[in-house]
Amino acid sequence: MPVAPAPAALPAVTGTATVVCLAVQARLRRGQKQREEEVRWSMLFPVRTSGRAETAEEE
Repeated sequence: MPVAPAPAALPAVTGTATVVCLAVQARLRRGQKQREEEVRWSMLFPVRTSGRAETAEEE
């Protein structure tokens, strides 16, 4: 029995849209988790970003 192209393509389009949505969500969540990890590590090992480094000779 022949099937029309539109109904036959519907599962493929639905699957593709689902994969794209999941990939976008994963990318956003990964970025969020990376930012959280950067905050945690910066609390453990603070990095001086401005000003001059002080040395014992400058006192």
